[in-house]
Amino acid sequence: MSEKGNPQISRRQLFGLAGMALGSAGLATLSKGASAQTTDVSAHVLSFDNTAEMRASTALKAGDTVFTKGYYQAGDGGHAYYLIRQGSQQNEDKGKYHNCTNNKFAELQLNGVANILCFGAKGDNQEESALANRHAILAAASALPESGGTILIPSVGTAKYRIDANWPNHGGVTIRRSNITLIVENGALLHSLHNGTGADGHVIGFAGEAHAPIENCHICGGGAIASNTSSGVGAENAIGFTNVVNFSCVGMTVPHSVFKGITAQGNVHNGIISGNRIGQTRFDAIAIETDTHFDNDYFVIENNTIEHAGVGYTEQSPAVAGIKFTAASSLKSFNVITQNNRVKKSLHYGYSYNLCDTIKNHSDICDEAGLDGFEWRSCNDINAHVTSKNSGRDGIKLDSCGSQINVECNISWPSRYAINILRPRSLHVLKPFISGNKHQYRLSTTSDQTINTPSIHIIHPQFADNAWGNNGGYWTGDIMPHVDFGNRVSRLILPESTAPDVTASTLYTVNNERGVLVSNLTGANAPDKEVELFFVNTNTTLEHANGNLRLKGHSNVTPPVGGSIKLRFINNLWHETYRSF
Repeated sequence: MSEKGNPQISRRQLFGLAGMALGSAGLATLSKGASAQTTDVSAHVLSFDNTAEMRASTALKAGDTVFTKGYYQAGDGGHAYYLIRQGSQQNEDKGKYHNCTNNKFAELQLNGVANILCFGAKGDNQEESALANRHAILAAASALPESGGTILIPSVGTAKYRIDANWPNHGGVTIRRSNITLIVENGALLHSLHNGTGADGHVIGFAGEAHAPIENCHICGGGAIASNTSSGVGAENAIGFTNVVNFSCVGMTVPHSVFKGITAQGNVHNGIISGNRIGQTRFDAIAIETDTHFDNDYFVIENNTIEHAGVGYTEQSPAVAGIKFTAASSLKSFNVITQNNRVKKSLHYGYSYNLCDTIKNHSDICDEAGLDGFEWRSCNDINAHVTSKNSGRDGIKLDSCGSQINVECNISWPSRYAINILRPRSLHVLKPFISGNKHQYRLSTTSDQTINTPSIHIIHPQFADNAWGNNGGYWTGDIMPHVDFGNRVSRLILPESTAPDVTASTLYTVNNERGVLVSNLTGANAPDKEVELFFVNTNTTLEHANGNLRLKGHSNVTPPVGGSIKLRFINNLWHETYRSF
């Protein structure tokens, strides 16, 4: 047990959870609408068409084994075996226990799998079946042994199970037990068309207590869970995990959600969300939202596809993301892995990380975001290889991040900055590949606190359309980055000033954001030193003879985009020796 009272799990074990969940999904395919028993009936077993006939039979004797061909009628998928016992059952739920005539009761025989059709569920897509379906899921969970088991939502017939929360104090179905795997078979749909008033806030999910979380809870099977279809309003999130340790959601589809798609909240640890497809959500598609009292460890978000997050949402706050990690206060989410995910469209952010430690992004893609493709805020130890396309603001943004920051990124067509770095707390190493019309980077130490300005290293930047040649893009802000072009010419950014300092290098990119008249160069540290200035816009004019510049033609010059000028320091003056235009 950890200091927090939660079992610890290694990364190897964590990845194993996904295999366990996928293995459980195979169980669903094998059962295909059956309970845990075979349908072969021997001559020594009493057989009835449905449970009502069994309850009404006067031929039952204690010790008999009974087979019913269905729950409501033969062939409806609710076939099962029962053991007849003497007496009556006070806890009759018409699922695990059925009271019969002549002071007998029937006990459902389970083998670790509880098929909700054996508990009175109806997959007929009718609102009047919603209460029976809610009851069936909860009764199935209660019927499993203390060691746990599997709840099966089978693909039989229409296989559309309504669990509408359209009466007071119901906000979806919440399973409050450990060691449960919920299988929604491929072809089955569990959904709600009416909003509830309960506090759980999901169509279906697992929940423990903040200081007593439940464990080993999984949802899989390839089916669908939705909190709204067509024009209806659902029970907020589609799938939820609250105060759960060791959980997974694997291979599911969320076609619609009036709120969020898949969420984990509170005291959550060791979670896998893998291979899911999420259609349209009003808010975040996948969200890990931690509690103010707990650090939260180990999350793997992988191989998920998100179609459109933020549909129908018109506010700017809270911001919407395809995939979001949000930690509370100064506590952090540790060991976050997101890989091979694709966010096709998000209203605000493709991916958003707040207060996370040890983040690995590998091959994550954002096709379109209203604001930033990727945002890391107050995060440490980032190792990312990402692709950001068509962002309404920045391709990637790092705000107040520290420790080890290594980002390799493919960025195309951002509307503002390709890379925006704010308040960096340590060395940032970036290797960008840029295409489109915005090769602009912003670096700023704007902060209420005094901090040491760290180094920003841009390693081997590449540009698909060669719009800026070897200059490293257009930099703004108050940090001077170091740009390493590998075997190409390396240039520093000339400070935006009327008298910029050229002590640090002999090669500079000039990219002043607004019109600047340069009359002096300062900081020459050797006679005959020569500097070359490469201009990426027409915002800079060099002034002849009013300072220490001596230019050809004895006149001021505004170099064109792509132009370069060389000057040599002779007798305390900078003399122009070459211009390319």
